[in-house]
Amino acid sequence: MNNGNANVDIEKEKDLENNESKNLIEIIKLYEENVGMIYPAKRDWFIEVSKIIEVDLFKIAIEICIDKNNVKPSYLRGIIQKWINDSIFTINDLNKKEMEYKNRQSKGKKFKSFEMKVEDKDIDSKMLVEIEEMERELSYK
Repeated sequence: MNNGNANVDIEKEKDLENNESKNLIEIIKLYEENVGMIYPAKRDWFIEVSKIIEVDLFKIAIEICIDKNNVKPSYLRGIIQKWINDSIFTINDLNKKEMEYKNRQSKGKKFKSFEMKVEDKDIDSKMLVEIEEMERELSYK
């Protein structure tokens, strides 16, 4: 057996536990400062969340609650649960999702504006008749 590797693994595990503890402490502090007291029955939820998301992301969730004038525990849990379901665990993950959303929105707007331009053009009545004849020949109508 190699005791050196075992010691390294133990040290990594201790570091991870320390980071999780720091994360939990920060999350609880943010919650109590902005939302309210943490009841023992909900403590397990905070422990789990502190292992999954980073503190800065939790802070953003609280800021959203404050901005929406809805600083209720259920609203905060809903935001965080949605992020977890969408695989958002860090601020980078959130930024990527926001960019994807904006890109989808902008593509939709470009397509809609193109459609509007086509609809706005006057269609030559002769050309319309030709299109209808072609559709009949190809049995589209």
